[in-house]
Amino acid sequence: MTVSPPGAALFADDFETGGCPCWRPVQGSWAVVLDSGTNHGYRNTNTSGSDWSYAGDTTWTDYAVQAQVKLITWASSGGIARVFARYQPGTWGSYYAGLNGSGAVILRKRVGSSDIDLAPPKAIGATLGQWYTLRLEVVGTTLKAYVNGTLQLTATDGDYARGTIAVGGWNNVSLWDNVQVTKLP
Repeated sequence: MTVSPPGAALFADDFETGGCPCWRPVQGSWAVVLDSGTNHGYRNTNTSGSDWSYAGDTTWTDYAVQAQVKLITWASSGGIARVFARYQPGTWGSYYAGLNGSGAVILRKRVGSSDIDLAPPKAIGATLGQWYTLRLEVVGTTLKAYVNGTLQLTATDGDYARGTIAVGGWNNVSLWDNVQVTKLP
């Protein structure tokens, strides 16, 4: 096993060459699509229920996952576009930061098929058709959610110490781009 130094890139995908074949859809249908001009992104097509796709290494511990997301449609105000850290394939356990259909940023823990708020949602006015940069940092038991470079929510939880990353949604369609994972100290 190789240990990467802090700040080292662990993973990156801009989907311009068809996307990394390492993405593993769990639910829903996923495809690399042309957004506009020559920009490609990774899009889910499930407007009802949950869908996500994961990539990376189950041994990753302290890292930041960052991705750009364009909100396409909401099936309801309960819709969520989310980026996951420490995702546990097979159990669905993870942490995630997301934008919901009410325009708020959220920070949650997923336990099986249940979601638990780790911090109160914070209204930021997120709207359809716009690009947002979501970033979730996980270091030890500390979790930090950023939107467009601004820290929005912080929480602590120790249930998941390691895992992959994922992108996905609930009752929405989103376009994902420029997914990056960086090791943190």
